[in-house]
Amino acid sequence: QNLDTGLTEKGKEDKKQVIIYSCNFNILDRALKIDPRVGLFLPCRVTVVKHGDKVLVMYINPKRMSEIFNNSELDNMCTELKSVYEGMIDEALM
Repeated sequence: QNLDTGLTEKGKEDKKQVIIYSCNFNILDRALKIDPRVGLFLPCRVTVVKHGDKVLVMYINPKRMSEIFNNSELDNMCTELKSVYEGMIDEALM
């Protein structure tokens, strides 16, 4: 399905869950040049879910994902990327 038009019909969205996509194209380009498999978990997707009286903010940890690929250059890149994710989420939660 085309993400530009949405995954669900307008007005039928689950108001308790939102998926936010973001991307730093410079980082994405560098990462894809190191290892194209990084496209499996990029661009950054953050899921925000209202669960009872709590709000959960979840994302895939790129550092953990890079360990699967056994590529030290990608591992270093994903350490930087994890820091970017955490900074973005910390700023959003302030």
